Amino acid sequence: MAKTNYIWHRNAVHAETDSVGDVTARYSREPDRFGSLISEDRTGNVSTHHYDALGSTTEVTDSTETVTDTFRYSGQKSSGKARP
Repeated sequence: MAKTNYIWHRNAVHAETDSVGDVTARYSREPDRFGSLISEDRTGNVSTHHYDALGSTTEVTDSTETVTDTFRYSGQKSSGKARP
């Protein structure tokens, strides 16, 4: 099993390294104490995170600005039971 180490800067993860100390991912964040993730660079593959007004991730794009992931959130709680 591969070991991942996390490098922290203040209150946020700044990078990831493997078991020999090579950087496998770098993160950039908003300049805030717990700022939202702006981008993630994994060995040259850069992903940019996009947020809604509540700060929830809605999309992730690659370096060509192509949407690679989409997230949708519902404000309704589902109980799993049908209502009349």
